[in-house]
Amino acid sequence: MTKDQKVNKTEETVIKFILEGLEKGELVWQKTWNGSTGILPINHKTKTAYNGLNCYLSWVALERGYKHNEWLTWNQIANMKGLTKVGSGKFFHLEDKDGNTVKGEKMIKKDEKPCPVEYWKLNHRLRETGKYFTDKDYKQALKDGTHVRADFQSWWSLANVYYVYNVEQSTLPLPKVRKAKKFKDTGAEKIVEEVFKGYKNAPDFSSMDTDRACYIPSLDAIRVPTPEQFKSKHNGTGGNHYAHTCFHEATHSTGHETRLSREGVTNLAMFDEHKKRYANEELIAEMGACMMMAYHNLDTSETINNSQAYIKGWLSRLSDDKSLIPVAIRQSNSAVRHILGI
Repeated sequence: MTKDQKVNKTEETVIKFILEGLEKGELVWQKTWNGSTGILPINHKTKTAYNGLNCYLSWVALERGYKHNEWLTWNQIANMKGLTKVGSGKFFHLEDKDGNTVKGEKMIKKDEKPCPVEYWKLNHRLRETGKYFTDKDYKQALKDGTHVRADFQSWWSLANVYYVYNVEQSTLPLPKVRKAKKFKDTGAEKIVEEVFKGYKNAPDFSSMDTDRACYIPSLDAIRVPTPEQFKSKHNGTGGNHYAHTCFHEATHSTGHETRLSREGVTNLAMFDEHKKRYANEELIAEMGACMMMAYHNLDTSETINNSQAYIKGWLSRLSDDKSLIPVAIRQSNSAVRHILGI
């Protein structure tokens, strides 16, 4: 990364996490993990899922051996323990309901380090006057009919970076550990069928007697070898290889102009003109495939080596611009959510 490129703490953490894993010859997001809370990180208090780059929290849970993939801020921990924050800025302390001062170690286990997460904010500005609207006021203006969408310029911006702890790092009572599901080693073809059935505005999908898998933007079509071809090539694990390949191409398809409109898909001359950006699109597709495999609890132990080599090869084309890694993760997360409708 060049000295002129700025990253927030979340990006910095994720880049380091991935590069260290690749140096060790492993992809942490594709290790077989069957945590009882599921592959999507959720906020322990609100029960909402983290998205975008914040999905890396699942990898942290995997790496640290947590049984729970639930996270919360320091303030949320204090709130759930019935504590009140007295004072402001750096000069504050916590009090219980009886007014007694409570020390930090009563909330967080000793020497436990938090993880940074991004919070993005949607901004709106009137094109004519330049007046800024909050998202709430923007929606109200549309509802009241005083303005239409075309009157506004809207964009996302990074509002803040917060720090969260896994629930196991806190002194809160732990949730009941649900029995983890066994990894699926059969039924991958059925899962792929269900995924495409639920994929809104899905591309044309078919498996045929071919030696390569691809997504064709001009036709908005996915073509992959037949399940039988995968089975003959990967004895006993062909189903999972078939699913991984289908998920890779499905992730590519979300870049179509009628869906998420990514330049790596909409610009058909991308490979020759911008190999670095095309490499980014391949990272998005492979990361998306890994996330989809984990989401559907499909065993990735037989597909890890292929993904490691594939991603490492494309990463080498990014030169010093490692800032594209967080971009790829955010976009792959958006792609997976688009496919699954979540």
